[in-house]
Amino acid sequence: MDLKTTAAKEAAISARVAPKSSRGRPKKPASRRAVEEATGISRREVERVERHVTLAEQYPVLQRPGWQRHHVLDAGDLLEKLPEGQRAPIAALLDQDAIPPTTTIACLSHAVSMPVAKRQAIIRLAGSEEEFDRRRALTAIANVPGRRLTPASSRSSRWNGKVAAPCRSPRFKARLVAHAATTKKRQTCRGGR
Repeated sequence: MDLKTTAAKEAAISARVAPKSSRGRPKKPASRRAVEEATGISRREVERVERHVTLAEQYPVLQRPGWQRHHVLDAGDLLEKLPEGQRAPIAALLDQDAIPPTTTIACLSHAVSMPVAKRQAIIRLAGSEEEFDRRRALTAIANVPGRRLTPASSRSSRWNGKVAAPCRSPRFKARLVAHAATTKKRQTCRGGR
């Protein structure tokens, strides 16, 4: 049973509840207390269901398969911590089939904690025409660490050593070997490899 039909049933029950003839002020037919007594569902639970429906209608990512009420409410709390103009673009970025609810919540948590400028850069990348930029935005919001780059000098010395071995030109081979030795000497002076 989906949430809209549940909410519709609760509204129908609340309209049918008649006030009891007792002392004091009579209950309104659609009061929350009357609905609670008629359905056996607490007011807090009704409020949670209403909030779940509201959030799911507002953000389509929260309607994907696998999203349970507690996931939607947690994601809603995190989305409300973001500035109003940044909620929809970030939710749209995370609206993808392969992202499970727990990962989406982790991404939202990271988005809330990151600096505003970085979050704006991610939103700009997410709105790009290029698929590569959109992937970069998703990688940044998911807080996936980038590839560790070694310093250029160590890369070039290893590369030069590998290239110098099969080189056939004696003049060029000598220059490559000399460059690799110079680079290696600089590294040892700096405390490198």
